[in-house]
Amino acid sequence: MIANAPFHLDHFRFEMVRPAIGHLIFDSPGRKVNVLGAAALADLERMAAWLPESGLTGLVLSSAKASGFCAGADLAAFEAIHAMVAAAAPDDRFVTLHAHFAPFTRAFRRLETAGPPIAVAIEGPALGGGCELALAGHWRVMASGSTAALGLPEITVGLFPAGGGTQRLPRLIGLDAAVPMLFDGTWLSAEAAVAAGAAHALAAPGETVAAAVAWLESVPDWLPPWDRPGGVPAPSPTRLAALRRDREAKAKGHYPAVTAMLDCLERGLSLPMDRANAIERDALARLLLRPEPWAMVATLFHGRQAYQRAAKDKGLPPWLAPLVEDVGRALAFEANRMGRALAEPAAVQAGFTKPLPSLPDTNGHASRPPVVPLPSCAPLTSAQTTGLWIDAPSAGWQGQAARLLSRALFAAEAHGAGLAEADRQLADYAIVAELGFPAYLGGPFALLTMAGSGWARAQLEE
Repeated sequence: MIANAPFHLDHFRFEMVRPAIGHLIFDSPGRKVNVLGAAALADLERMAAWLPESGLTGLVLSSAKASGFCAGADLAAFEAIHAMVAAAAPDDRFVTLHAHFAPFTRAFRRLETAGPPIAVAIEGPALGGGCELALAGHWRVMASGSTAALGLPEITVGLFPAGGGTQRLPRLIGLDAAVPMLFDGTWLSAEAAVAAGAAHALAAPGETVAAAVAWLESVPDWLPPWDRPGGVPAPSPTRLAALRRDREAKAKGHYPAVTAMLDCLERGLSLPMDRANAIERDALARLLLRPEPWAMVATLFHGRQAYQRAAKDKGLPPWLAPLVEDVGRALAFEANRMGRALAEPAAVQAGFTKPLPSLPDTNGHASRPPVVPLPSCAPLTSAQTTGLWIDAPSAGWQGQAARLLSRALFAAEAHGAGLAEADRQLADYAIVAELGFPAYLGGPFALLTMAGSGWARAQLEE
């Protein structure tokens, strides 16, 4: 009987469940949920390197966490990654990003091709990179009637599933079934996952590992469909072109992760998995050269978590409601000043998701909001531009929208003195959620960091 893996694992435990069947248990230390950071991916690569010589005939992969299988990539580390990229020379940033994120596709693919079949036992959610890890296994069993689910929510924070998700999921369940998961971040319950073909079997909660062992003992035909002769037929160019038209129209050019994912589908689905994974890695590195995903992670992940923690624990901070109200008043003032017939369409084009506020005073006019001094800051990019339409707003809707955004920025900054970065992220999330501020810009505080104080002042010059 094989005794154990001949190396240390930081985020996993390894044990034998049968004389030739191992059990790899995901258990991130000190966390309520499993996440995939650099150390966890290094564990997976060590395991993948050992499997061909291990003598195992199969491996079960499961989670020790009651919270679920895996919540995905460690987004808490994104601020440090952003600082690392910003500190790199501009010409080195693509290579830096590529090297940092390459272990996702590399670790999953090495596990998938290591030799013995891998059965994944899923209890609770498998999200983002956790879902992609599960898809790299050869057989998936999910706990029925429970919280077990598969989901790829990366798009909701300005990213896309670049650990093989854009390539494995459509090849498993078909492009049409994959689109809502990829582009809308929807989840599949255990029952829906089996019906769609993303998972293979259901088991009672607590029985998924036993079901995985039973499958491995059946000496299964486990080669994934994309590694079989002939592979999986790619969607037609006509279908992919229609998908691009639909999704780019909905994104209005504001969400580059949508375009990056469309590129991965168009270029990758007709290729062998290794080449398709390389396309994903390149696309992610290029996406992260842009400001939108960083702003969205800061606001829609860090800010949302801070907002939800505060609401649950001690209540939202008392300074938040006046801040959001003043931002709403500033938007209402600028909309009334330029005329609602111009302001509302401009706001929609710019990505506002709610009607502009209407907050008239007792005389029927919005009070003029203050234009406060802004802290001196400039964009992080070497060219001192964001690469977005806000760099040089045209005289049409862009100029009108830029004035709206600047009013919001000044109104937020009037409350910003003394706010920690975490508080600014919380406020940005509240403004996005309550006022419909464009999520790709992150919120007024994120926009100030992204575009710079000079940009904000210039938009309001008469």
